[in-house]
Amino acid sequence: MELRDGSGRVLARLEVDETANGQRLKITSELTGEHRFADALMLEALTWVPGEVLAGPDAAAKEQEQ
Repeated sequence: MELRDGSGRVLARLEVDETANGQRLKITSELTGEHRFADALMLEALTWVPGEVLAGPDAAAKEQEQ
């Protein structure tokens, strides 16, 4: 799967990796070529984090201004 920005440029590629003990997600940056892996527990943990934390400090500051 490819993740694109608003202009259609590919920013990241996602694929299932099975080279380790079980499945994990491989996330590759198209900008740098670097990649990271996320297992099921790491991905589930993202669902526990409040949305405003994942959005970053800029989004939280904009929300407080309103």
